[in-house]
Amino acid sequence: KLMIALLATMTAAGAAQAHGVEKAPGAYVGFGISSVNKLIRDGDTAKTKWFGGYDFDQNYGIEIGTITRGHESVAYTSNGQAIDQTTSGRASYVAGKYTHPIGEKLSAYGKLGMSYTVLKYTNNLNLNHRDSNTGVYAGLGMQYQVTPKVALTAEYEHFGKKEYGRKTDAWTLGVKYGF
Repeated sequence: KLMIALLATMTAAGAAQAHGVEKAPGAYVGFGISSVNKLIRDGDTAKTKWFGGYDFDQNYGIEIGTITRGHESVAYTSNGQAIDQTTSGRASYVAGKYTHPIGEKLSAYGKLGMSYTVLKYTNNLNLNHRDSNTGVYAGLGMQYQVTPKVALTAEYEHFGKKEYGRKTDAWTLGVKYGF
């Protein structure tokens, strides 16, 4: 609901602008809060995303980023043995980016590239397991240019195949700063 409200507000604000602020080509860095699927239990959780990229012009660019998938612990019993398991992970990507202006300050973008996800499992029975996956990365988003250097972003991202039945998708709200 929050994502829909933000996208509607950004669209309305972009359409109402009389004077525009153009996005300048160049490098940028950003930070976001992502809603990702929990690693062990059902449901979503908020995690951090860091990203950076370079816009070659108003339309084409490249971006890299990483989302922490979290750190979760669970205790359970299996065959009479008490087990304490810890799981952690992250998802990273590199992608080409195409941006299409919608209004003076508002634009939509799509990203396509490669993702790399890592999950680590440890428990009190000395089981240490690391699983990694390389797959197709895709993202769709909206960007509202607040100033020539600062923009707000809202996006959906897909990081390849499911891991142990868990979705590798994320919804992210972020802010980016251009140099």
